[in-house]
Amino acid sequence: MWSDNETDVDLLQFKYLATSVMRIIGMPHLLPTTIGIFGDWGTGKSSLIKMVEKDLSADASTLCLTFSGWLFEDYEDAKTALMGSILDAIEERIKADESLLKKNDKLLRKLVKRVNWLQLAGMAGRYVLPAAVGLPHMSVANLGVDLLSRLSMMPSALAEKFKEKGIDAIEVEKLLKESSDTPEDVRRDIRDFRNDFAELLRQSNIERLVVFIDDLDRCNTDTILDTLEAIKLFLFVPGTAFILSADERLIQYAVRRRFPELPGTDAEVGRDYLEKLVQFPIRLPPLGGAEIESYINILFAKLRLDDTDFLKVCEHVAQFRPSEVTDLSYDLKTCRTLLGDKPVPAPLESDLDLTAQVAPVLTPGLGGNPRRTKRFLNTPHSWIFLRPMGLCSKTPLHARP
Repeated sequence: MWSDNETDVDLLQFKYLATSVMRIIGMPHLLPTTIGIFGDWGTGKSSLIKMVEKDLSADASTLCLTFSGWLFEDYEDAKTALMGSILDAIEERIKADESLLKKNDKLLRKLVKRVNWLQLAGMAGRYVLPAAVGLPHMSVANLGVDLLSRLSMMPSALAEKFKEKGIDAIEVEKLLKESSDTPEDVRRDIRDFRNDFAELLRQSNIERLVVFIDDLDRCNTDTILDTLEAIKLFLFVPGTAFILSADERLIQYAVRRRFPELPGTDAEVGRDYLEKLVQFPIRLPPLGGAEIESYINILFAKLRLDDTDFLKVCEHVAQFRPSEVTDLSYDLKTCRTLLGDKPVPAPLESDLDLTAQVAPVLTPGLGGNPRRTKRFLNTPHSWIFLRPMGLCSKTPLHARP
């Protein structure tokens, strides 16, 4: 059987897409930017991200960070979770250089303090202000009231939440007293945060900060929008690139839930919002018939060959350029060529022969989806669908000797 996790090994001939992303990030005049890796579930978005991250991590002047909004579903504020994760990564990066850490410590602490305040203010808006002023929802940017006076009306409600989060009440009061309490001050604080964040990157010798945001389409609508707002409001500064991996239909749905379509207009709020946020959309195409057949062959090669021989397969696939749409990147003939004087293992030869028979039958139902293909092969009863056509013995595909 095969692992269902993402990989940084290119088995889908996505090298040209990874190269496109690398070129965008490598052009300073295009930064800051947001790149959208869009595709249906199981099309290889996470694997493409890992391929790009692997290449970028080799550059000492680039800091890469992967953030999964799905992991912060139960977090009070995905916005501050993303901001805090980035500041933690920068601090971890500069820890190795004592002089660099000392130089940036004050600015780093200032930014961390502001993120903490935003989290507390968000909690206040969520748990105290709605009940105090009779509103169902209120965002940080629109508080525009004295938080302390509102907290005094319902001290126990928020105190319990702070206690759950391990936050000291005295520190809470100190942060809130130092905070702004008008919309104008909040807007100024957003500008100041962006300026300080840009300066922190410059002083930390980070030429590029690349943040990979995966699994965004698995999140609830509030988490999706909090994450997108954090990028635009606080983190979109020179030298930054954000790479979003998602099914764009679900992102558009989340936007429509928050901002319903305007009556009497042809505006599509979800689509327009995403177009303004994402400068470079990259949509993963479904695999064609030859690509699905090649992919199945590669999976069997991974199962049957040792690491050295399979590495040759990966290198060949990454460099393969078809001259016809029916050309296979990997088949029995290619297998023999790559192995040279070594014989093709009998089980692999049998597997590749089977693939040639079943691929035309499987391809229409698999929809060109790599994960769906792999899960079909991993299914213990997959052989049942092929037996009536005389294409498979009673031995399941995943258990063939």
